Amino acid sequence: TVSCMNQATALRKNYKSMIRLIGILSLAVISWMSMAADAQNNQCANRQRYLSEVRDHKHEFLARELAIPQENRREFFELYDAMENELMVLDTETRQLERDMRRDTTAGDMQLESALTAIYSQKLKEGEIEMRYARELKRVLTPRQLLQLKDAERRFNRTLMRQHRRMRSANNSSPRR
Repeated sequence: TVSCMNQATALRKNYKSMIRLIGILSLAVISWMSMAADAQNNQCANRQRYLSEVRDHKHEFLARELAIPQENRREFFELYDAMENELMVLDTETRQLERDMRRDTTAGDMQLESALTAIYSQKLKEGEIEMRYARELKRVLTPRQLLQLKDAERRFNRTLMRQHRRMRSANNSSPRR
């Protein structure tokens, strides 16, 4: 009977130790998950901040390059940003469809053909969106400014890419520790 009591006491101690260990492990996992979520939120916030800064620089660049009068800028950029947002949504959806189809090894020919049609008609849809907004932008821009818009967008993108390459090469050439 004494040995049974010692075994019962030992089992209770082991049980309590296991419960403590499970509790500690649970807290560690919850903390880790919380830190991972915070890191992802910070990354998302940083991306949003970066995109906002790029948009602000693009606004300044386009306003300067197209010589948009101050009184027309608010209306122009409301329309322009709405167009850019629609184009970005279309691009995101198309790229996601393409990724999904590449990963789906069970997709049949009909599904793949349908996806290919959507992917290859993206440029057509982009053109339709741009044409619709071009009609609205005519109220704010002169025909010459509207003609110069595409070229100004290309120059902005080239400038942005050049700066990006310079930053990357500067970071790659810095001494590593």
